[in-house]
Amino acid sequence: MVLLEREAELRELHGHFQVASGGSGRLVFLGGEGGGGKSSLIEEFRRQVEPGVPFSVVSFDGVALPSAFGALHELAGAWGQDIGALLEGQAPREQVIRAMFERMCQASGVNVLVGEDAHHTDEASLELVRYIGRRIGQTRTLFIVTYRDDALHAYHPLRRVLGDLVSEPNVVRMSVCPLSLDSVRELAHGSGHDASLLFERTNGNPFYVTEIIAAGGDSIPATVQDAVLARASRVSIEGRALLTVAAAIGIVIDPDALARVIGGSIDADLDECLASGILRVQGDQVAFRHGIARDVLYDAISPSRKRGLHRRILEILEQDPSLGSDESILAHHADRARQRPTAYAYALKAARMAATIGAHREAAAQFDRAIRNADGLAESELVDLETARAQENYFSGDFAGAVAAQQRAMALLSEHGSPLAYGGALGALARYLLLADRITESFDVAQRARSLLESLPPGEALAEVYSLLAHCSLITRDVEATRAWGGLAIALAQTAASQAILAETRITLGTVEIVCDLGAGQHLLEAGIANARASGQHVQVARGFNNLVFRLTAQAEPERALALIDEGLAYEIEHGLTSFEVVLRAFRSWVLLDLGDWEAAGHEAAGVLVRAETVPGGAIVARIVLGKLKALRGGDASEMHDDALMLARDLDDRWTLGMVRAARAEAAWLAGDPHLAVAEAAREYGNAIAENDPWLAGELALWMHRGGHRVTEIGNLAEPFARELSGRSREAAAFWAHRGMRVPEARSLAADGGDAELRAAHHIFDMLGARPDLTRVVRALRAAGATNIPRGPRPETRANAAGLTARELEILELVMQRKTNKQIAEQLYLSHRTVGHHVSAILGKLDVDSRDKLRDKADELMLLQDRSLNSPNQA
Repeated sequence: MVLLEREAELRELHGHFQVASGGSGRLVFLGGEGGGGKSSLIEEFRRQVEPGVPFSVVSFDGVALPSAFGALHELAGAWGQDIGALLEGQAPREQVIRAMFERMCQASGVNVLVGEDAHHTDEASLELVRYIGRRIGQTRTLFIVTYRDDALHAYHPLRRVLGDLVSEPNVVRMSVCPLSLDSVRELAHGSGHDASLLFERTNGNPFYVTEIIAAGGDSIPATVQDAVLARASRVSIEGRALLTVAAAIGIVIDPDALARVIGGSIDADLDECLASGILRVQGDQVAFRHGIARDVLYDAISPSRKRGLHRRILEILEQDPSLGSDESILAHHADRARQRPTAYAYALKAARMAATIGAHREAAAQFDRAIRNADGLAESELVDLETARAQENYFSGDFAGAVAAQQRAMALLSEHGSPLAYGGALGALARYLLLADRITESFDVAQRARSLLESLPPGEALAEVYSLLAHCSLITRDVEATRAWGGLAIALAQTAASQAILAETRITLGTVEIVCDLGAGQHLLEAGIANARASGQHVQVARGFNNLVFRLTAQAEPERALALIDEGLAYEIEHGLTSFEVVLRAFRSWVLLDLGDWEAAGHEAAGVLVRAETVPGGAIVARIVLGKLKALRGGDASEMHDDALMLARDLDDRWTLGMVRAARAEAAWLAGDPHLAVAEAAREYGNAIAENDPWLAGELALWMHRGGHRVTEIGNLAEPFARELSGRSREAAAFWAHRGMRVPEARSLAADGGDAELRAAHHIFDMLGARPDLTRVVRALRAAGATNIPRGPRPETRANAAGLTARELEILELVMQRKTNKQIAEQLYLSHRTVGHHVSAILGKLDVDSRDKLRDKADELMLLQDRSLNSPNQA
């Protein structure tokens, strides 16, 4: 078939190839629906690339359960024996990834690497893609990763990688679209098919179209399954037998293994299947051209025939290790062959290997396979398996799965287990319930564990339960109970010399203390993080990072939070702690919003929503941020904030509810409804006061004040809120300016009411594009009789000329005044490093390499024209 409507995509691929040839590698994500023509596009591109360029194609796909680093096993031969040795030796995931990247960097010339069907791949291979994507500019590699976008559900793991790399300069997205009616007419010409009906039935899917046309006949088959089977029926009986065996083996097939299973020469039959287009050559292997074709052919095999084929495949693979199958593939075939003891043994080995390299999702699935095939195991062994599955579910963020597995382990322990073992199992269940946001159940289970374990000699298990009770009390905002349980946990943990429990408890207590004493609480949190690192407690390290970032964000320390976020994300990504990573990214969106980088904040928050199905905390924060952005720009925030409120009520966390109410109060005030603003803030104000949270109480009190409600008790409120509520608005503005938080600064300036302050607020709101706030300030200036109210071009016009953010425009203005980075940092209350990052970004966006050229380019584009207002920092 002719390749149609792909000229633009081919030109773009050649463009990326030329960039990679020049020394700056590219990662191209090529998406499209199943059968959309991605493989055909790659084949045509490969044909057009000049001879001699290394061009490797590997399949990310596997059998029903992909093996960890499945693609790397295929690449090992091409990229060197050292990679294969690391894989065979079950080296840690980070070591394998770094070795692969180093080998890419060492390549002397440009090369092309294609990874097909990434929507089927394992976590370890996805982490490889993420790692390379962030560094590929250091190589001369064009890395093309294809995936079925119609196979990506809203929370597919690949979406996380796509979201994480979306802002990387050397990572691009492409897609192949369905064919037009004109192209379908061209393909169908002379086939006897009605092109319009064919287009309607297939929606222009190239695979559906070409398969149906190739099947022949006078009518269009009802389904693609009919088309695949019709096409397969046109090969010989021997060819169909080969396709049947190939479908049982998988998507990618080793011809030697295929010949061994069939039991004779396959050359002629394989050539026939390749000529039919159902199979294609892939390096020294063959593969189904479309995964859909393999699935249809596999489903057509009778159940008894399937079992027989899988038994034969398993036998061949076991007899000849050179065929390269690992334990996960062997477990798959043994499982399908109903050879339960063998499936159990291989699945257990595969699970342990996946756990070792951090592929927790695969490990949990393999433990599940092992348990399904476990016959005659002692109850203690089943308990160990269920406990291991629960732990891997926990690590992969499947907290509901962890709860279910742990409950099954406890059901076995309840009859024959020791009180100590049962108490420990209850403690583990309480932990998983806690992380699944089932707080009340977690507390009840932890209390049951405490009652049981306190009847035994004190030890580490009881200390862990005390620590869990402290954690539960923290979430329910019972400060005194948190301190009491935490004190018991630390005393017992010190006796038992348990670094892990000390870590968890210090993080819990630090989170309590930081609310009123930032220094003391941060010291405890950092000590807890250090304990957790020393004891290898990755989850607790992540929890420590997230809690510290959460409080720094809540207590108006955005620059400090941003620096810590980078460190925390690196750790959480490295150790596969997805749920913690999602929450930390959500808080990064909040920090970026506070610092005035609204574009980046919205992008980050939108990415979080794609990944936050099982992480309600992250989903709430992201929805708040997106709602605040809408409200700040004059839009309707109700949908986002309504969803956030519903999720927060389900969590039953007072601080989260308070955070949502504060955002809803702000949105109401911006929309011109002060009464609703007071009502929203008042709903959680009393709780915030009772829980002694001066920052949340202060924010809620301020919205009540701005809505027209008199707030008289301000002694327990955080400093900036107390200043404004007591009539010291300029002092409040100075506080916010020192923290780099422009919107609160401008609102406090506007609250002062002086001409200079209103003009400074106007400058900030105009620069950010905060339309409702800007309208209020303009009205206030007019009411005061002000003249010469500035009316420069909209901030969007200035920024879009070069793609600069509001913060970058502000820094550009100071660069134009010939201020150094140090002077800019001092004036804007930013860190020297942050200013350096901003200046570098501005240079890149304006495509200049010096400050002098930057000033010339800014003048040329008139980026700062009509900025006649005084700097807000001079107000």
